[in-house]
Amino acid sequence: MLIDASRPKLDWINEQQAIKQNMNVLLHMLAGVLIGAAVIAPVMLLRMSLAGAAAYIAVLLGLLTLVFLSGMRGATSRIETMDA
Repeated sequence: MLIDASRPKLDWINEQQAIKQNMNVLLHMLAGVLIGAAVIAPVMLLRMSLAGAAAYIAVLLGLLTLVFLSGMRGATSRIETMDA
């Protein structure tokens, strides 16, 4: 939703064009791969113990949640200004 709010695809003729020619889906997939790599790669490369890996993942995902929640506040205001 953050990407769609910051880069909306508003110029389209039919519904198929709005979905098929939208690059936001690619950006969503790239963000998912990067987050997955940020979670898995350090655990594998550093050979963390189970407790260390669980703590690392909990802290990392907690921080990402805070970042995304703060971004959602901005996205909400952008969406509301689009509707006005």
